Amino acid sequence: MPLGAHLRCGSETLDSISWVMGGIALGNDHYSEVQSVALMALGDIGPEARETIATLERIARDPNPNVARQASEALAKIRK
Repeated sequence: MPLGAHLRCGSETLDSISWVMGGIALGNDHYSEVQSVALMALGDIGPEARETIATLERIARDPNPNVARQASEALAKIRK
């Protein structure tokens, strides 16, 4: 089961998105794993996470190529 689907099981989608965005906000050297999981979760949530598009577009320009790629992948899933 995708992580985003799991997040929706126990709470409202908007609560899940807030939690995921909190993980992205922690994205620094110490929280890179949290950021990675958060970006994957947003992609798994899909179109219901469309309110995060502007933030993900900014993250997709991150100088770290792995972060930029993960944000771009999440955007692609959200825009489906």
